[in-house]
Amino acid sequence: MKKLTALFILVFMLSSLLIGCDVFSLPNDENIGAEENGDSTDKENSDITPDSENKDDTKDEEIKEDNTNTENPEDKEDPKGDEEPSNPNDKDEPSNPDDKDEPSSSTDPTEPSNPPVDNPDVTQPPIGTSVGYTFADVVLTGIDGSIINTADFRGKIIVLNLWATWCGPCVYELPHFNEVASEYKDQVVIIAADIDGGYYNSKGYVEQNFPGTDILFAYDTDYNDAYYAAGGDIYVPHTAIIDENGVIRYSDSGALSKSELVSLIEALIN
Repeated sequence: MKKLTALFILVFMLSSLLIGCDVFSLPNDENIGAEENGDSTDKENSDITPDSENKDDTKDEEIKEDNTNTENPEDKEDPKGDEEPSNPNDKDEPSNPDDKDEPSSSTDPTEPSNPPVDNPDVTQPPIGTSVGYTFADVVLTGIDGSIINTADFRGKIIVLNLWATWCGPCVYELPHFNEVASEYKDQVVIIAADIDGGYYNSKGYVEQNFPGTDILFAYDTDYNDAYYAAGGDIYVPHTAIIDENGVIRYSDSGALSKSELVSLIEALIN
C-alpha cells in the first residue's frame, strides 16, 4: 500500500513538472494555451505575421515617402527670384516732364491760380471763381431790405467780404473795412455778406457797431452764392476784390489789416 501511494505521488509530480514547463516556455501571455491548440495556433500565428510585416513595411514606405517629399525650407523658390531690389530712384518718369501736373507754386492771392485761356477774339475772361476770371454777379438782400446786385457797380472796384458774427477774425477786420469804405467810397464799394443769412443776428450787430456805415451789409443767399462766387474755401472771413471790369483780382481767406486792404485797392487804382 505504501509503495502504491508513493508511486502515485511520483507520477503526479512528474506530470505537474512537464505541464508547467510547456506553459512558461512561451515568450508572452498571448501564446498561453498554444500547446493545447497545436497546429491551429501555429496557423493563426502564420496568418497574423505576414499582415503585421506588411503593415510595418507600409509604414516604412510612408515614412520614406514623407521624408522624400519633405520640402527643405532652403530649397523653396524665392518669390522674388533673382530680381534685384527696386531702387526708389529708378521710378518711371514721364517721357515729357511738361506732361506732369504740377501744383501751382504761387501763393500770391492776386496771381491767377488757374488763368483763363488767352483768346484775342474775347475781350472778357470767362466766368469763374479764381483770380483772372470774370466774377459771376450775384443778387443779395441788404440787412435794410434793399436789393444789392453786384452788376450795378461795374466801373468801380468791388470788395466782397464774407463774414459771420461768431467769427473772431471777421469781427476784428470789419472796423478796418469800415474805415476804407468811407475813405474810398468814390472808387470802391465794399459789400459785407453774412454767410448765415442773418441767423445769428447780424442785423443787430451791425446796427449797434456800425451806424451810418458806408459798407453795404447784406445776407448771403440760402445756397451761399456770394461765398462760392468769391472762391470761398470753407474758411471765413474770405475776401474777393473785383476790378472795374468785373475780373477777380484777389481772392483769399483770413483777416486783412487796413494797410493790407489799402495796398490791394491802390494796386488796382494805379
